Amino acid sequence: MRFPQMWTSLWRDVEIAFHHWDPTIPSEAVRRVCHTISPLTRPFVLHRGETGLSSRGVAGLECPPLDAEKMPSTLPLPTPIAAARPGRPEPIRARLAVYSALGEPPQVDELADHDAVALIEALCDAIGERSPLPAPAVREVIENLVHAGFQDAVVSVLDNGHTVRVSDHGPGIADPARALLPGFTAAGPEARAIVRGVGGGLPLAHTMMAAAGGRLDLDENLGGGAAVTLSVPAPETPAPDPVCSETAREILALLLEIAHATPERLAQELGRSRAECGRELALLQHQGQVAPEPAGPRRLTEAGAALVATLF
Repeated sequence: MRFPQMWTSLWRDVEIAFHHWDPTIPSEAVRRVCHTISPLTRPFVLHRGETGLSSRGVAGLECPPLDAEKMPSTLPLPTPIAAARPGRPEPIRARLAVYSALGEPPQVDELADHDAVALIEALCDAIGERSPLPAPAVREVIENLVHAGFQDAVVSVLDNGHTVRVSDHGPGIADPARALLPGFTAAGPEARAIVRGVGGGLPLAHTMMAAAGGRLDLDENLGGGAAVTLSVPAPETPAPDPVCSETAREILALLLEIAHATPERLAQELGRSRAECGRELALLQHQGQVAPEPAGPRRLTEAGAALVATLF
């Protein structure tokens, strides 16, 4: 898999960036990159070249590129984030429910991983494939599951991806109004080992959804916990023409003129095959435009006559 030559990030995302680029990058390279930047505040650029990796902070600090041939096959990345992240004996789980149509059960998949960051990535990727919502807003809401410890986490995709709802059975959101203001946070040390933990996620998502013409809603989940819903209006689609073919139009016009006819007569009058006229009559009858008579001929219904008036 190929990745861009440059990726601007904050240092909290260093581990994710390295993991995506190359899981074999030595830990020494990660430490050098982390030590060249000011924690949490200074943006920097990661350079992924053909032979190695280097970083350049705003102050111009740079560590030399490393030879890719000298990289071991596998090595864990003991960054400050990884060192602070507690180990989990059991994998973290979240359910993804995709609703394809109203009145049909959703397709449900369970995603699991021992690493919360990896699970967040998997959920964001899955939603990105199914939804046109702003990806950064979706990510901020998915990351908010960290505060609930992913307890009974459910991510629902509805309205062809125009609505995404993220729910859990965690502690909930005590003050929804303040949760949408920067700086209010309930993040503890464990959460801050994974996310920023400064109370900026939901306000950012709220602002991005508003800019996209959508909205972010905070609700209490059934049985406790929180439910965060992101939604944008679905594009309006014109109503389909109830008459789809020229043959159907001709049949309606002829029935208006001669009152009723069999498929055989329609085929003869229109110069069409009997099979084609039969198919179109069946469709028109299903739509309520024509109705059968006791002897077999079809006639126009009131709806069919009204439709003919709009077609010609």
